[in-house]
Amino acid sequence: MKTLAIIFFTFLLSAPLIGIGQTTKSTLAQESNSFNLERSILLSPDSNAEEITINIKPGTQRFDLLVTGTISSGKVTVEIYDHQNNKQGDFLVETQANSAQKEMATGNFRKSRFEPEYGTWTIKIIPAKATGTIKIKSKTEK
Repeated sequence: MKTLAIIFFTFLLSAPLIGIGQTTKSTLAQESNSFNLERSILLSPDSNAEEITINIKPGTQRFDLLVTGTISSGKVTVEIYDHQNNKQGDFLVETQANSAQKEMATGNFRKSRFEPEYGTWTIKIIPAKATGTIKIKSKTEK
């Protein structure tokens, strides 16, 4: 009888601890969806200015943007504008070595927004006799 009482009281004392560390069903049911897009724009000395747009839809929880420019000659300016046409950043990549030497120059811009307002972001690419590549990577999560 005494052993049975000890087991019973041990169970009563440890019962509240059984729930610790367990995850509720609603936490396990949470999901997220993401969409990744990567674009590469090839630049040659006769390339003109370009505008690339990225649409952020209502309900987007996170928006990540990475723009990278790599050139071997000339220069390129990249400007990033949000949905209200406010400049969020820019960068310039240019080579400095003379034409007899081979040089690769790389620059990038990274932006992350949590719960962004929906709308269209614009990336302006302004080359000046540039040879190289602009890569635009975007990710949205719902």
